[in-house]
Amino acid sequence: GFVPVSHEPTDPVNVTLRGLYNRRNSLNQAAPLPLFVGPDAGNGNLLDTITIDVTNPFNPFGVTLDSSNLAFIGRRVVENGPRQYDQQVDTYYASATVDGQFELLGHDWYWDLNGVWGRNKAEQEVHGNINAANLQLALGPVAACTAPCVPFNIFGGQGSITEPMLGFVAFTQRDSSSQRLWDISANISGGLFELPGGTVAIAHGVEHRDQSGRFDPDPIVAAGLGSDIPPLPPRGDYNVDEAFAELRLPLLRDTPFFHRLELTGAARYSDYSTSGSTTTFSAGVNWEPIEDLLFRGSWAEGFRAPSIGELFGTPSGFDQELNDPS
Repeated sequence: GFVPVSHEPTDPVNVTLRGLYNRRNSLNQAAPLPLFVGPDAGNGNLLDTITIDVTNPFNPFGVTLDSSNLAFIGRRVVENGPRQYDQQVDTYYASATVDGQFELLGHDWYWDLNGVWGRNKAEQEVHGNINAANLQLALGPVAACTAPCVPFNIFGGQGSITEPMLGFVAFTQRDSSSQRLWDISANISGGLFELPGGTVAIAHGVEHRDQSGRFDPDPIVAAGLGSDIPPLPPRGDYNVDEAFAELRLPLLRDTPFFHRLELTGAARYSDYSTSGSTTTFSAGVNWEPIEDLLFRGSWAEGFRAPSIGELFGTPSGFDQELNDPS
């Protein structure tokens, strides 16, 4: 839902309020989980160290399979169905603006004050994951696999993994995350004096932003007991104060070879609580020797502070396919 409200308490002053709420429910699906167990499996978690005990009733080799005689074994857990990702995302947004105009130095001036608050909250359920700690127990010595543990059959074909087996090793993964924003800004702009090309205009303003975010993976996954690379729970916040000024100088207009000649310049100062402060500048020129022919030149500096994810992200990993040309 989106609700805008506007009010003019006095003639030169406007008040505008906006509110938004949105809920997204989505479901996407992937193939059944590819389960790899053994020292060369490359999971980066407990699955790489699991052994298959000789007493496991589904071990056909008569010896315990470990790093001395096993590279890895893998199969898709088709009996558990496809992996499904069920997401619910709630977004909240509210803003208030007070703006108006007045006359100064014989020119119109415009001002505005703004406040913004926003929040995003996401919940995700992942169906089709495997608890590696339970799988380790189900593939280990059968004497240690007591109820509710059920010995696991990793060697059989499709249909050999039964519902009781899945009931012990499978779990529903639950992750959550949220982000929040506070923003306050004030701006003013108007004309100063006249040049041959028009009115010299200036704009300047200040802004304060406060942002925070978090991601809470399922505790089983964070502990490295899922079938994926384990993420840790990052969270953090930062704030920034900024000020800017812009100037437009219309030097000439409607003269030979100068249908319009205009210079522009701007500066912005930013002070981040986490990244320090910096000042950036830009400048430009617009030249129209004749009507409908414009030459434009510009120069600018840029600065990008790291995001919350970049600042506070925890160690993780990803699957990378590499091709050896040899």
